[in-house]
Amino acid sequence: MTNLSKLIFTFIVVLSPFTIKAADIQFSILNTAKREFEPGATINLISKFVNHTSEDALVEVKILDPLALVRPIVNYSSLAIPKNTSSNRVLGILVPSNCDAGNYSIEIEAIDKHTQQSIGKIKIEFVVKTRYEIELIKLNAPAFLYAGDTVSFRSIVQNRSNTTVKVKTTTVEGARSKTEIVTIPKDSSLQLNYFTTISKKSTTYSKEFLFTTAQIVDQEGSDKHVSYEFDVFPNKQVKFDRYNRFPIKIGSMAYVTNRWGDWRAVTMFDVYGSGNLGKNKDKTLSFNLRGPDRRGNPLLGLEDSYNLKFKSKHFDLSLGDDNYSLTQLTESSRNGRGVKAAVTLNKLTIGGFYNAPRYYPLIKNTTSFYSVYDFNTNNYIKLGALFKKDTTSINTEVYTISANNKPFSWLRTDIEVALGRNALGIGKSYNGTFSINKKGFATYGNYVFADPNFPGYLSNSTRIDLGTSLNIKRISFNCAYSVNKTNIALDTLFSNMPYTKNINITTGYRLFNTSILSIGGYMIEALDRSPIPLFNYTKYSGRLSLQSSIKLFSMSLQGDYNKLFNWMNELNRYSNTYAGSLNLGYHPGSIFTGNAYITYQGGEQGITGYDLFYYGSSFEANLNEKFLIRAQYNSNFEWQYYTSERSLLSLTLRAQLNANHQIDLLTNYNLKKNSLNTKELNVQLRYIYTLNVPISKRKDAGSLTGKINNHGIDKVSGIRLKIDGNVAITDKEGNFRFPGLPVGTHLLTIDASSLGINTITEIPGPYTIEIKPATTSHFEFAMTKAAQINGKLVIEEDSRANEKGYIPIKEEIERLVIEASNNNEVYRVYTDRYSCFSFSDLRPGDWVVKIYTNALPRGYKIESTRFSFTLKPGENHSIEVNVKKVARQVRFQTINKDKQK
Repeated sequence: MTNLSKLIFTFIVVLSPFTIKAADIQFSILNTAKREFEPGATINLISKFVNHTSEDALVEVKILDPLALVRPIVNYSSLAIPKNTSSNRVLGILVPSNCDAGNYSIEIEAIDKHTQQSIGKIKIEFVVKTRYEIELIKLNAPAFLYAGDTVSFRSIVQNRSNTTVKVKTTTVEGARSKTEIVTIPKDSSLQLNYFTTISKKSTTYSKEFLFTTAQIVDQEGSDKHVSYEFDVFPNKQVKFDRYNRFPIKIGSMAYVTNRWGDWRAVTMFDVYGSGNLGKNKDKTLSFNLRGPDRRGNPLLGLEDSYNLKFKSKHFDLSLGDDNYSLTQLTESSRNGRGVKAAVTLNKLTIGGFYNAPRYYPLIKNTTSFYSVYDFNTNNYIKLGALFKKDTTSINTEVYTISANNKPFSWLRTDIEVALGRNALGIGKSYNGTFSINKKGFATYGNYVFADPNFPGYLSNSTRIDLGTSLNIKRISFNCAYSVNKTNIALDTLFSNMPYTKNINITTGYRLFNTSILSIGGYMIEALDRSPIPLFNYTKYSGRLSLQSSIKLFSMSLQGDYNKLFNWMNELNRYSNTYAGSLNLGYHPGSIFTGNAYITYQGGEQGITGYDLFYYGSSFEANLNEKFLIRAQYNSNFEWQYYTSERSLLSLTLRAQLNANHQIDLLTNYNLKKNSLNTKELNVQLRYIYTLNVPISKRKDAGSLTGKINNHGIDKVSGIRLKIDGNVAITDKEGNFRFPGLPVGTHLLTIDASSLGINTITEIPGPYTIEIKPATTSHFEFAMTKAAQINGKLVIEEDSRANEKGYIPIKEEIERLVIEASNNNEVYRVYTDRYSCFSFSDLRPGDWVVKIYTNALPRGYKIESTRFSFTLKPGENHSIEVNVKKVARQVRFQTINKDKQK
């Protein structure tokens, strides 16, 4: 085969799918490459027709689409192809805007209309891109609510995409939020409902906002937003309190326990008060009196306590029982009885305290002094000294310097160095912390060290904490390392935790916005510090976990496989264990929440045996804001937590009988600290009476009550009145209240949109209101039917206009200014093209209508330009203004011909 023959053969093979002959008519499509199109786009195909005959041809082009998806832009049923010519035509094909995303195939067929024979078919393939688009439509919602009301805010999410989408919706109301992910098919909608209940305790007017956002998952820029704005009015029973009051809670407790083996019953009183003082309420006073001393369990709040606290901008004072602390290294937390005070002048604070510890018998008393200099809110330096005397009268001195700094928005550091001295010598301790937070990356570190003879809050201690987290889109990575070998001078109420060492590395993948799958490895070393230790082990673990939330439900599923080295058991030191746990939560809102869990541990579990189950649940129900039920149950606890109190069963019942009376019943069935099986039962009944003691009359606020009198209108309810952003709404009798307003002069205005048709106040507003301190002012006004004035210029033609010697007036009156006025109001309008005018929404009373003649053409004369009358409520008063046309007279002057000569 010659080269020319090969070329011709190749040309025929390549073009054969796109070029078709029928007799002497040839049909081809030049651009057949597979392309992508947006929904709603036009596919333009360049076709070529070659007519080799000596006659003109008619060709029909059809689109063979089994899905009936696309359609031609114009009619291609009769395309004329001149004889002996080649003709290119653009075939336009429309892809519907609601076309599903995906791959499509159609055929283009050309037919010779003279013979009705198919010239041929050409296959066209194309891809319709995915279009992501949603719409969020706000439905009608109430403009105002009263305290205690429950309402649903509704919106509709429309899927305008060409595929099924997952949409994340978030509704935010103050500190509350609700997020859910929903699936919406193409060309479908979903209604969102968000229920909210206004607290019955609302005592003042407020304006609230609610925001709803919808966004297609993983599609930035597809978010839509709507917002709701509504007014919240206090309960109608709320009255203005003219006094500044100081709330005092007076309580009594009855307590039954078997903590010491036998059953004991005691009673105590508990008086607590806390409130703000001063003109600007920038001072705080609080006190607590609880007794007598029953040698109870302070963790349950049954120790006697007497304290008084006062705080202002420049002074801080505490007397009596309190928690006294200087720094983390020197004295971090010590329950004692004493006094502490601090004075702040600009950026410098100087303070100190003296106390006798109540639950640490080795210390007789402690005295401390310190000073703090604040460079700004994020940077300060602190100097301090602490002096302790123990029960053997040995003195201890501890000195400290610390600094907290935030040099950059992403970096924070905290450093402390302390030196201590006593009869045993000098010891040192230091603490350093840093944290870095950048977008998607965070790391932290903490190192604490104390010499064996350091006489501070810590001694012979080392603690290290390091951690890093990294988030890249859906993937997260976390690693942490910690060592805790601290010896803390704790109050006898608490116990030191075991020595521990932890290493963990985890990575997580976000399956959806509310689901995370994690896998990780862990290493734990733990040594019990009891005189007779219960455990000393090292455990290596692999963990797989899934955390997810669907609407109101949350779930956490976890599985562990462990390699345990028990250093206390030489005969059976190594063992393999495994564990699985499931946690479920249901959180529909503030009224009810519930949680449940179950954990299974297989293999030898230290000192507690084989194959263990732990399970429990909790719930809280807040019924009508008056009754609270809170319950929690745990079947048991893992043995490594035995150094702390563990609650097996707790039940709290609370009844808020009214604003002043409250009854609580608290029951706790616990495992005692430092024990595995010793249990105790505590039952407490508490009654609290709230006494709001008046301490002064309010000088900053007063109150306003009022009434809108009905003088003939349909209703006076639902009318909205405003004073400086505060809103009140009238009841069916027209009464309104502003429970608390600042002292001074204010303007009372009416929201015109809340008025009925043809309704008007008898006296024009706004109204000046004077609010006096601790006084309830009263203001009344009336509403009546509005009146109207309708008028017309009545044109009277001059009867002489058509007589000889007179010229008629042909110029028309275009616009005249018409004025309506009473003693307080003036309104002006123009006459329209029909010489009519009108005034609406006028107050009943005496009115004067005046016609201005400035724009009156020559030849017109108005008989009267002033009209006086009295409008009655609801009256439609008509005026006819008579206007006469005065034809101009033509006068001929006689000329004396003799004089002209």
